[in-house]
Amino acid sequence: MGIKEDLATAKDVHVLRRIFSLFLVLLAIISVAAAGIGLDQDFKVKAFLEETDVEQAKKDLTMLKDGIQELKDNEETYFAGIQEYTAGLAEFTDGQKQVAAGEIELAEGGKQLKAGQAEYDYYVKLLADGKKKIEEGEKLLADGKAELAAGEAELESHRQEYNEGKQMIEDSKEAFELIEKYKDKQWFVGMMSTDVMINILNREMGLDIPKGTKNVPAYLIKMRDDGIAQLKEFEDGERQVAEGKKMIADGEAELAAGKKEYNEGVAALAAGKQELDAGYAEYAAGEKLIADGKKQLAEGEIQLTEGKSQLDMFSDGVRQVRDGLMEVLALETVYTRSGVLKVKSPLYKYPDAKEKLTKLDENGNPVKLHDDTDHIDLDLAAKISIASFEYLEDAGADAESELINRILLHGLLAIAGILTLIAGVIGFFGRGAGLTIFIAIFGFGLLIFGIHGNFFDYAYKLKSGVYVGDFQSIMVIVFALMTLNAAIVYWYTRLEEGKPLKEKLTGLKNKFKKGDKESGGKYNSINV
Repeated sequence: MGIKEDLATAKDVHVLRRIFSLFLVLLAIISVAAAGIGLDQDFKVKAFLEETDVEQAKKDLTMLKDGIQELKDNEETYFAGIQEYTAGLAEFTDGQKQVAAGEIELAEGGKQLKAGQAEYDYYVKLLADGKKKIEEGEKLLADGKAELAAGEAELESHRQEYNEGKQMIEDSKEAFELIEKYKDKQWFVGMMSTDVMINILNREMGLDIPKGTKNVPAYLIKMRDDGIAQLKEFEDGERQVAEGKKMIADGEAELAAGKKEYNEGVAALAAGKQELDAGYAEYAAGEKLIADGKKQLAEGEIQLTEGKSQLDMFSDGVRQVRDGLMEVLALETVYTRSGVLKVKSPLYKYPDAKEKLTKLDENGNPVKLHDDTDHIDLDLAAKISIASFEYLEDAGADAESELINRILLHGLLAIAGILTLIAGVIGFFGRGAGLTIFIAIFGFGLLIFGIHGNFFDYAYKLKSGVYVGDFQSIMVIVFALMTLNAAIVYWYTRLEEGKPLKEKLTGLKNKFKKGDKESGGKYNSINV
């Protein structure tokens, strides 16, 4: 046909087809828009899910699994180390107490040594003074003996004179009694004072009375008194010698006692020196013992610090594993919007894991680590880590499957919308019946694909927590139904080659009338 003939034929296009053509154009626009929105939402969901770095999560889980295994490998060694550390700490504390007590005892010993040294020095000085006094006493005693010997010798040298004088006085006792009796008599004094009597007395008695003596009796009495005084001096000398001898004897006894006391002091001082030296040796040994004890304590403290560091590494590992397990147990089980289970979380598989994660002893009490934190059940921890790997794999596969279905569904809806737009445009001019039938089949294929993919019951949401895809799912249903109706209308209102449009429409009208009669008026006739 020519252009004029096509335009002439277009005028014969049924109004119902044109109405459905407009519907198809509107449906196409809405479908493409819905598909675009759906694809945008799908990729936002995908981006939200990709915020979790799966590879990093796997690495973290691998580290968690390795950490659990390492704890299991070292658990027995750790608890044995606790016992050893506790015993070592007790020994270290006891050693500190012993060293402290030893230092107190050593300080007290030092005070006693200082006091002993002071006492020793005092007695050394005292003995030195005693020795000096003994030496002085010996000198004094020697001087006294010499002086006594000299005095005694002098006495002996005058003993004969003493004896003679004493005898003379004794022999002249009667004569002097007579003289004493008449000494005051002048006649007697005169008689006795003559030169003749003086010569007789000098010659007979061996006296040396000077001639011319006026009072010979007085002279003789004085001479006698002087002799008696001299005798008394001799006797006093004898007494002094006797007293000197006694003093010498007492001095010798005292000096002997002093020497004995000095010698005893020297012996006692020597014993004290030995005791003091022994005390100093014991003090030095105590100092060395304290120094050795402090050195051992320092070495023990280093060993305890290293031991505690190793224990801390285990307890830190337990805390890290516990924290990791708490994060793992916080993973949510994946459900669809209607509550259909999709992916089981570790906590779903082990619902009492949080309560049973703490390890209990045979009495049901929590097993404590060295820092008084609770230990964990490493066997349960290992199971949870395995469940975490499974969750990660299952959730990733499930999310990928759902997103592929959603993206494919919405992408195909966009393509179908574009085809529908073309069908609507060319259908307005009486063409496109075959394309519309294809689109209708395509639409029902999309519907079946969407139903198979649970397009009203997705599991994965936007970051905001909102479920999306319902509008697109409704559009798939609407699209399938609308394109089916359009395909029917397009087929029956198509322009056939070489047959006027009016005849085709009349034939179509007759078919509807026939169908209306057969159905008992169920269908209304179409006015052409």
